[in-house]
Amino acid sequence: MIRLNLFNRYVRGAVVAALGLAMLAATPAIRAADEKPAEEDKGAKAVEAIALAEQLIRFGRANENAQALILAARLLHQNPTDESKATSEGGTKIADEKVDLAGLVKEARAALKEDDKELEQLIARVADEIKEDPRGAVGGAKKFAYSIAAGQTLTLPAIKFEANKPATIHVHITPTAAQIKAYQLGKIAHGLVAVAHKKRADAIAALRKASQMFANAAKLPNADAKAAAAKAAEAQGDLAAKLAQDSDNAADKASAACAAAHAASAAATDPEVKALAILAKAAHAAAVEEANEAKAFGKEMTKLFVIFRNTGKDSDRTKLDAVEKAFENAKAISKKAHDAYLVALEKLNKEKAEDYLHVQLVEGTKVVKTADGKSVTVSATPAGAKNAAVDLKLVITNKSPDKTLVLNGYTN
Repeated sequence: MIRLNLFNRYVRGAVVAALGLAMLAATPAIRAADEKPAEEDKGAKAVEAIALAEQLIRFGRANENAQALILAARLLHQNPTDESKATSEGGTKIADEKVDLAGLVKEARAALKEDDKELEQLIARVADEIKEDPRGAVGGAKKFAYSIAAGQTLTLPAIKFEANKPATIHVHITPTAAQIKAYQLGKIAHGLVAVAHKKRADAIAALRKASQMFANAAKLPNADAKAAAAKAAEAQGDLAAKLAQDSDNAADKASAACAAAHAASAAATDPEVKALAILAKAAHAAAVEEANEAKAFGKEMTKLFVIFRNTGKDSDRTKLDAVEKAFENAKAISKKAHDAYLVALEKLNKEKAEDYLHVQLVEGTKVVKTADGKSVTVSATPAGAKNAAVDLKLVITNKSPDKTLVLNGYTN
C-alpha cells in the first residue's frame, strides 16, 4: 500500500486526507478473493504511487489545491521510471514526455489562496528536492507512452512479470506537453492577476485611511496632539506608498505571465492549444492595460499624499476617485478577458479527461481484469514457479468516436 504519512504530516484538514484515501479506494487494483497473498514488490508500490500522483494532479488542477499538486510532485520525484521494453501491436509509440515537476511546483505556488507558512515551506522544500537526482530507480516502475486513434486498439502482448508477485499496471490519458504548458502558464497568469488585484485593493484602503488620519490631525487644537497624529498619518501614508509599489510590481508580474501564456499558445503546433492564442492575447492586452491604470493610480496617490501631508485637506479627492474608477473599469475588462481564457483552459483540460479507455489484462487466454475510465489501474498475481518469468498481455482500446488519445502507462 502507499504510505499516507505525507498526508498525516503535511496536510491539515480532513478534506485532502480523505481525498488520498478515496483515491486509493477508487483505484481498481483489487485482486480476486481466491488469489494468494503476493510478495512485496517495489515496482508495484511505485506504480501505485504514480497512480496516486496522477490523481492528485487532476484533483489539484480542478480545485486549485496547492497541497495536492505539491504532494504529486514529491511522489513523482520519489518514484522515477525507466523505459518499458515491452513490444506492442497497434497504436503509435511516442517519445516519453516527463512530467514537468518544476511546473507543478509553480502551479502549487499559484494555487496558494491564503497565508500558509507551513505549506509555503513544504513547497520550498519540494522545490529543492526536485533539483536533485531521484533515488531508488532500480526495481522501480517502467513507463510506456503511445497515441491511439479513435476506435483503435493497442496491445502489449508480452509484459514480463515475476510469478507470485503483484503485476500492477496503471494507464491514464494525458494531455500533450504543449497542452500542459499552456494550461500551467494560463493558470499561473490567472493567479498572478488575482494577486495584483488584492494588492491594489490593499493600497487603496491604506491611502484612504492615511487621508482620513491627516484630516483628523488637522482638526486637533493641541499642537502636540496634532504633531503626533500627523506623524502617525505620515507613517500610514508611507505604508500606502509601499503597498502601491508592491501593487505595481505585482501588475508587472501578472502582465509578464500573461505574455508567456500567450506566447506558448501562439507557438504551439497542436491546433487545440493554438486555438487558445486569441483568448490568451486578449487576456494579455487586458493585463497590460490594467497595469498601466494601476501605475497611473499610484502616481496620483503619490501627488495627493503630498497634499494630505502638507495641508490635511481632502479637496482633490474627486481626481483620485476618477483615477480609481478608471482602474476599476480596466480591472472589470481584465476579469472578463481572463475568465473567458480560464473557461477555455478548463475545457481543454476536461476534454482530454473523458472515460475513453477500455483496459484488459490477460493471463494466457483468460481475461483476469477489466476496467474502464480515463485513469485505470489493473493488478493480478500470476502463478508459476518461484522466481519464474510470466508474460501478461495488456489490451487498451480507445472508445472515443473521434479523438486520438495520448496515454502514459506504468508497469512494475
